[in-house]
Amino acid sequence: NPHFSGLTNSQKRTENALRGTAKLAYRFSPELMTYASYSRGYKSGGFNLDRVAFPYAAGNANSLQPVLYTRFPGEFVDSFELGFKSTLADRRVFLNAAAFYQDFTDYQLNAFNGFFFSVFPVPEVTSKGIDADILWRPSRSFTLQGGLTYADTRYSEKNRALL
Repeated sequence: NPHFSGLTNSQKRTENALRGTAKLAYRFSPELMTYASYSRGYKSGGFNLDRVAFPYAAGNANSLQPVLYTRFPGEFVDSFELGFKSTLADRRVFLNAAAFYQDFTDYQLNAFNGFFFSVFPVPEVTSKGIDADILWRPSRSFTLQGGLTYADTRYSEKNRALL
C-alpha cells in the first residue's frame, strides 16, 4: 500500500487502575454458608494491530488510508454477587447458587468486520442474572454434576447508535 510508504507514527498509553475485592461470608451451619461480594475489575487498554480502517473497496480511494490512532481504553467492571453454598444429604449433594450484577465501562468488544478483528469500546454494558450448580454423588463410583446460568446482558440505550 503506497499510503504507508515513509509513514512514521508513535502511540503510547499509560494506565493506573484501582481494583480489588471485598467479601463477607456467614456460616449458618456446617452445611450452609452464605456470602456477598463486590469486586472492581480491570482489563488494560491497548492498540488494534490492523492499521487500515476499511478493507479495500473497489472505487473507494480512502479505503486503504492508514489509521494513525488505534488505541482503545481500559475496561472496568463493578461486580456484585449474593449467594450460598451448601452440603446436603450426608455430603452426597452439593448445591450452590448466586445472583450477580455487573456494570461495565468501556467494555472491550472484539468485533469481526468480515476481514479482520478489531477491539471496539462499548461505553456501558450491564449483565445480571443467576448461576447455580449441583453435584450429586449417590455412590462412590457414580457422580452426576450440572449447572445452569441465566444472564441478561444489555448495552445501554445511548450505546445502540454506536453499534
